[in-house]
Amino acid sequence: MFELLGDLVAYNLLSLEEGTRLANAVHFFVMDVSKILVLVTTIMFIISFFRSKIDNERVKKYIEGKPKWMSYLLAVCLGAITPFCSCSSIPLFIGFIEAGIPFGIVMAFLITSPMINEVAVPILGMSVGWDITIAYVLTGMAVGIIGGLLLEKLGMAKHVEDHVYDKNKTVSACSTGSSCDSVKSTSCCSTDKTESEEKTSCCSSKKEEKSTCCSKPKSELSKQLKFAYDYTKDTMFKITPYILIGIGIGAWIHGYVPEEFFLEHVGKDNLFAVPLAVLFGIPLYTDAVGVIPVAQVLLEKSVPVGTVMAMMMAVVAISLPELIILRKVLKLKLIVVFVLLMFISFNIVGYMFNAIF
Repeated sequence: MFELLGDLVAYNLLSLEEGTRLANAVHFFVMDVSKILVLVTTIMFIISFFRSKIDNERVKKYIEGKPKWMSYLLAVCLGAITPFCSCSSIPLFIGFIEAGIPFGIVMAFLITSPMINEVAVPILGMSVGWDITIAYVLTGMAVGIIGGLLLEKLGMAKHVEDHVYDKNKTVSACSTGSSCDSVKSTSCCSTDKTESEEKTSCCSSKKEEKSTCCSKPKSELSKQLKFAYDYTKDTMFKITPYILIGIGIGAWIHGYVPEEFFLEHVGKDNLFAVPLAVLFGIPLYTDAVGVIPVAQVLLEKSVPVGTVMAMMMAVVAISLPELIILRKVLKLKLIVVFVLLMFISFNIVGYMFNAIF
């Protein structure tokens, strides 16, 4: 269906000659935009429908009470099912710190969150194959766990911004597009009348009235459907430009950059291909879904798997815009150590993948 749509636009509507560079690029762009947007919207709605039942406070308590190794594993798994980028993960990061969860476990969550998410994984599997996808997910989780452990051992906890530890500072999730819970244990949507008169509620317009954004709807099903619809709509509005940019880059490479270019500069014979790919990914910014079309085209152009995986991880985890977002909660020294650690980790992953695949 999506290929037919690409044919219709490229060859019928635009009357491009089949086989030309422009026709190939346009066909790829139309086909991938339609396919990825449909898949992302559908998968995101389904998963957010079920995720609406997750209680952040309960999750924090659940992680707290587990052995250290299990806490790290749960943290990276939670990072894999949280929203798309660090800006959405920061309220949870602050909540975990306030709850007294060890710094390394919290950093494992923060590292994993942008690299892996539940929507990108099935799309990546359908685009580049499930063997590569499973390897990417497992190594991404390993990087999160090892990164969290090392940052804790290096004593980096003291380089978290002071306001993160300030429990009197309420960070409202209402402004982040998530459900109406503040990161602090006292909800900004509390229906207690005394509290609503003393505190400014982000979810009520009048002091004397109870908040309605957290009031129980007519049925549990309608509540879950509304959460899924609102979350999908808001998230798609935010990430669609980055998906289009990613597909646009992929389409340009697909149509205009010859395979020989990649074989010469980032092929198997180039010892420095992996670090170059990581450095290339840092100035870019897209989410885990938007980078998939680029990865797909690079693999088609015979770029080694490890080189592509290293570039993907760099784009979503240590891109400049991502670091600017992380600067809200991490001091500069921790940012520098974090980038160096991720740079080394991604290079190790890249060389390891190139040796295996």
